[in-house]
Amino acid sequence: MKLIDLIKKFPKHQIFGTVPYIDITKISTSLDGAGPDTMVIYNLKDSEDSKEKFIERLALSNAKIVVVPFYLEIDSNVCMLVSDLFFKHHQYKEICNFVYGEVGDIKLIGVTGTNGKTTTAFLINQMLNQVGLKAAYVGTIGFYVNNLKMSESSLTSPDYFKLREHINFCNKNKISFLCIEVSSHSLDQDRLGDLKLIVAGWTNLTQDHLDYHKTFENYFLAKCKIIEKMQNGAPLYLSYDETNLCQEIKKANLAMANSISLSSKVNPELLTTDFLRADFNIKNFSLAVSMLKGIGVNYPIESSSQLMPSPGRFYLVQYKSGIIIDYAHTPDGVEKVLKAVRALYPNKLLKIVFGCGGNRDKTKRPIMGKIASDLADSIIITNDNPRFELEIEIAKQIASGIVGKEYEIICDRKQAIIGAIKSMDLNTIVLILGKGHEDYQEINGVKHKFSDELVVKEVIGK
Repeated sequence: MKLIDLIKKFPKHQIFGTVPYIDITKISTSLDGAGPDTMVIYNLKDSEDSKEKFIERLALSNAKIVVVPFYLEIDSNVCMLVSDLFFKHHQYKEICNFVYGEVGDIKLIGVTGTNGKTTTAFLINQMLNQVGLKAAYVGTIGFYVNNLKMSESSLTSPDYFKLREHINFCNKNKISFLCIEVSSHSLDQDRLGDLKLIVAGWTNLTQDHLDYHKTFENYFLAKCKIIEKMQNGAPLYLSYDETNLCQEIKKANLAMANSISLSSKVNPELLTTDFLRADFNIKNFSLAVSMLKGIGVNYPIESSSQLMPSPGRFYLVQYKSGIIIDYAHTPDGVEKVLKAVRALYPNKLLKIVFGCGGNRDKTKRPIMGKIASDLADSIIITNDNPRFELEIEIAKQIASGIVGKEYEIICDRKQAIIGAIKSMDLNTIVLILGKGHEDYQEINGVKHKFSDELVVKEVIGK
């Protein structure tokens, strides 16, 4: 749509700068990657620091059209549309419809929960494609069509404009289903907007994101908002062992209680791949099977032998007894991975390499240290994404929870991984946890290139 026509769709507004006679093909909330045909919609905070940073980044970008809630002193070559009402009333749907077209008949599937969202949603995407139904996935690891990665993702759940861009891609390519990871942040911030799910899954609920939600009750209530994002009568499934959580959700959502149920457990003896036979993935896979059944898709369990783990989730590198790379970064996630590996390889020693993210929930650090000391045989504490915190302070907080086990602190993550691998023998499995698929490490506001998988392959010569 021509920019000059699109502007007319905005509520009470002012225009500054020249309006170029161009087609708008994309809407974005980020200046990164924005081109002259991108309308950048930025709900800027009314603070001098936010304004200055935005103006600096705008000057370095290729963006030529921005929508903001108040006037800014910017280059006159940039067309600036000021509309406070647009942001106050969240009038996003109409603008997206004009740029991307209507949402149409695409079927949206959502998965929420503390751990297991990526695996469950990615499995559903693959399973639908296996039975001849074209599907895509969007979440932590990016935007995928079946197993083909189309683009990166900076958030677990994209913002509304990015979701509409993905839906537009799906519609143009006759993709009938989009599987979405739905985080508590996205539900709290209403990133799904008017979009409705035909079925949803809730994997579990354990401690995480208390830096954002402040209390566990707030975290739970934010997750419950997924029910508001479901079509009337659409089913919500929980993992088969989440009986108490299921009852709590029903109590909090009495009107929907009849649509909320536990998944049915798949017989583990029918599963032939190690990653699916891990206890937590039996739960994830069972949830995926039940969700599909809830929308009339009967998945043949024998086809599961062709399923692939999502990148960075229980990824097994064949070297000596094995090296496992996993994204587990919460107390529950770390505990489940360690227990699963112990069950699959009962006669092996487990060496864990992990850390905790900086400027995030600090209360989980000693808890994760305690879990490591309870379930692993040897421990190396290292960096995750320290962000703006001191590496050694994070490590000490983790170590404060370790009981009765010796441990090493090697803050340099690469050196920690190298040390773990070089010291392993044929009776030891090394678990490298916390970053999984991530290809960067965030230190003091800078994202440095870093990949656990690439470091492992460099060390073992693959």
